[in-house]
Amino acid sequence: ISPKLTEKELSLSQSEKQRLAKREREKGNESFKANDYEEAISYYTHSINLYPEAAAFNNRALVFIKMKNYQSALSDCVETLMREPNNTKALLRKAISHDALKEYKHAIELCEEVLKQEPNNKRAQELLNATREKYIPDESEDSNKKKKKGTRLKIEEVEDKVLGSQEAAKKTKKEVVEKGMEKDRTEKEDQRKEEKDSQREELKEQREEEVVCKTDMDKKVTDEDKNTEKEATVTSSNEVNQTSNKEFECHLGTVNTQKPEEVSQGTQEIVPPVV
Repeated sequence: ISPKLTEKELSLSQSEKQRLAKREREKGNESFKANDYEEAISYYTHSINLYPEAAAFNNRALVFIKMKNYQSALSDCVETLMREPNNTKALLRKAISHDALKEYKHAIELCEEVLKQEPNNKRAQELLNATREKYIPDESEDSNKKKKKGTRLKIEEVEDKVLGSQEAAKKTKKEVVEKGMEKDRTEKEDQRKEEKDSQREELKEQREEEVVCKTDMDKKVTDEDKNTEKEATVTSSNEVNQTSNKEFECHLGTVNTQKPEEVSQGTQEIVPPVV
């Protein structure tokens, strides 16, 4: 379809071959738009020979589909997906080729793969619906499907049991952790309560000590006041006694200094006459 590479093209560096391959691919795009499929195939093939890339294989697959060469289209889709596994255009073109070759099962699987990646892909949904209407599974396929379904159900049942056990284990572990946390909280609350009670008791004892100290001090002050009053009374009494003694002494002194006559006279004046 396309001539082999010339000696000049073979001598080019990889980057030069890549640039030239891109130019050839763009020429193939122009030919495809002009509905010149043969020329488009020639340019795409030349591009692939220079520097094989997914884009050139994918574009050539589309041209092969237009030319109804579905086997060649499948080959180019495989080459594309080897380089870009998630290329939805290549997946869809491969599905179209399988559908055209009446390989409906493969077409359905490919359409479903496209819709997983692009749920709103209208072309893939239309092809899937149309292919499903045409697809009639064989009895052997039906039997295999039932077996697979039964196996899948058993696997799912086992998985459910395993998951249930895991969930139960997780739940038990969670309950243990929660109980431990609750126990810690209770212990901390009890500890805080004990500390508060201890503080209250200490405060109460301190207040009682203060009251006792105050009472002792008041009593001491009262005793001191009584002692002071007593001392003051004794002092006052002593002073009075001393004063009385001094007056008495003065009186005695005065009496002693008087003349006998004065004393006699005084005595006579003081002592009443005997009747």
